Amino acid sequence: MPRTLLEEVTQNLREKVLSGTYEPGLKLREVALAEDLNASRTVIRLALGAIAQEGLVEGQPNRGFSVRAFTIDEVADAIEVRGNLEGMGARLAAERGLSDAHAAILRDILARMDALMLNGFSALASRTEWIELNSDLHDTIIAASGSSTLKPLIEHLSRIPLVSSRALVFDTIDTDRSIRQIRASHDDHHAVVEAILSRQGTRAECIMREHALRSCRNKRGSFEAMQTSHLQPEIPGIALVRVPSAKYNASRQVTKARGSSRFSV
Repeated sequence: MPRTLLEEVTQNLREKVLSGTYEPGLKLREVALAEDLNASRTVIRLALGAIAQEGLVEGQPNRGFSVRAFTIDEVADAIEVRGNLEGMGARLAAERGLSDAHAAILRDILARMDALMLNGFSALASRTEWIELNSDLHDTIIAASGSSTLKPLIEHLSRIPLVSSRALVFDTIDTDRSIRQIRASHDDHHAVVEAILSRQGTRAECIMREHALRSCRNKRGSFEAMQTSHLQPEIPGIALVRVPSAKYNASRQVTKARGSSRFSV
């Protein structure tokens, strides 16, 4: 189904914010945006309202909108909340029992991810496929929960930078570390699907929540290097995330001077 003009403009505006084209703190003026995005001020105003609801921009009375900055702590909090919601979804899926269709989908996803683990992630196509499969696995568990409430809540949280199940980053220099993290995460995938298939709701919930906490730890540990990577624009939303400390800023300048470029998606 073709997107409406408003949907098209909203998506373009969202992408410019997430890519850092419009930097954190930038005041978004309707006239300039209308020219940049080739749309009327009315459409721009509606698009700004839409991404304001997503939390990507902030509005103030009589002052318009500005691009929001996020702290790594806010990102971590949102990932943990997402994990709690997905944990509930895993528990409900286990208690309800998987349909044959959902069970087959999850088994197929795991098998395809197993094959990718064996072949490694040096190729961009492999990394892209892993991201797609990871997202599909999380989405399938929520669909299997039977809850109509969880999906929109998780989708809303996932618009925050680095929070989505698609927000995965691969270290292309320290590949051993990256593979260890991916393997541990994939072990969680197998464990949670096994728990759901076995109708062990509490166990499935705990595994999924710990899975999210693992993501928090990994992203905290890798955040500084992600910020200084030449591939920063390819990590959606990373340009909006900040660590407000003098130590961090000094370290960032040093790493930039060395030309660090270790991460890929």
